[in-house]
Amino acid sequence: MIPPLVSFMLELGANSNLEDSTRDSAMFFVGWAITYKNSIVLQQKLMEPIFNVLFKMMLEEDADGLDINDITPYRSACSLLDQLCISMPSKYIFNPVIGNSMKLLASDNWVHRKAGISAVGLVVEGCSEATRKHLQNIVPHVRYFKS
Repeated sequence: MIPPLVSFMLELGANSNLEDSTRDSAMFFVGWAITYKNSIVLQQKLMEPIFNVLFKMMLEEDADGLDINDITPYRSACSLLDQLCISMPSKYIFNPVIGNSMKLLASDNWVHRKAGISAVGLVVEGCSEATRKHLQNIVPHVRYFKS
């Protein structure tokens, strides 16, 4: 029962025609599944679709003049990625996140670079052991982002 619900919630989260609060609620359910049903998420190979939706949402530009408490797709995706990094073993998180992040950091589009650096920041915090092993490969991309 969980895999079809997660898939449906991912469809809702990816749908930019829906209200941001609806999309956030859908991502909240995905976060619940990641936290409390992580073995099912892994067994049913739901990680790739989750990452696809997360990065799609992270690439949506926030509107100007937002309040710090406003719900946006970018913020919902970052929150879910943070939850993933905390709840799942790093062997399922680190490589997909860093792989996507490196591509985004190489982009000329500032929204892509923002998503990439945000993802790197979240994975570094949640997957510290894996990060230590690959730090020399990550730092040059982050330095490029700063310049």
